[in-house]
Amino acid sequence: MIPTGPDPNAALTDGFFELVAQPNPRPTTVALFSADAEFSRNPVLGARAHA
Repeated sequence: MIPTGPDPNAALTDGFFELVAQPNPRPTTVALFSADAEFSRNPVLGARAHA
């Protein structure tokens, strides 16, 4: 069990997107990749929502 709250997919990638948003200028592109497994796909769904 991972305590990620009501939106676990997005919660797994919150910190990464907060970190990337700090530099000036901000990045304009994002590359996402994952393994073909359920646990790997769920964070990518959250990352797409953040992006």
